[in-house]
Amino acid sequence: MLEKVYCDRADAELQSQAAVSFMQDLTREKQIQRLLFVLQNII
Repeated sequence: MLEKVYCDRADAELQSQAAVSFMQDLTREKQIQRLLFVLQNII
């Protein structure tokens, strides 16, 4: 894995930016709303 990062730094940068975007969307409020939605469909 680390070898790939060293060999293709441009791709590693793109993947890291995608991960940052994904993580920024994981706020507690959004996660709780998603959980409540799922639970409403189950109960």
